[in-house]
Amino acid sequence: MSKRDRRLAVVASPAARDGHGSTLLKFVRTYGEQLQDYDIHATGGTHETLVRTGLFSPDRLKAHASGEAGGIVDVANLAFSDSFGAIAMLLDPTDPLAESPENLALQRACIKSGIPQLMNYGDLAHWIEYEADLEDSVAAPTLAQPGEEIVALIAHDGKKSGMLEFFAQNVAFLTLRHKELIAT
Repeated sequence: MSKRDRRLAVVASPAARDGHGSTLLKFVRTYGEQLQDYDIHATGGTHETLVRTGLFSPDRLKAHASGEAGGIVDVANLAFSDSFGAIAMLLDPTDPLAESPENLALQRACIKSGIPQLMNYGDLAHWIEYEADLEDSVAAPTLAQPGEEIVALIAHDGKKSGMLEFFAQNVAFLTLRHKELIAT
């Protein structure tokens, strides 16, 4: 496993990190043992929250400035240099800063560098259980058999005609090989 794969960046808005039931603390309580093997880079308040748990040795936690002070930009820069196995972006959708240019830049850095973006508890749990350390994890779940899968066709309003064209070109495959189709 490469050094990159042992590095996780975490950016969490206050709602996702503060309070006993927060997404970040729930993840850390559940998977703290597995996280001991990772160098964790965290911005401002997220770093402070992780330190307060007492679960991580100081040499495994790397502090970056708060998001407002450029910490997210620092993490995005490291992402462009392919420094992380994954990046957790636990953002509160009701927080206007969730769609800040810095967060969008970090998302683009993940896409460009092929780094998994972990956006919620389910993403985090799936990553740590199935992707983070494949030689130590349980076997990946088996794929559904033909005829058991459900397919969702989702398109933005401006792309609905393209989705209908795709459906028309692939109607036999989509209707005969799948249990159910859902479309927007």
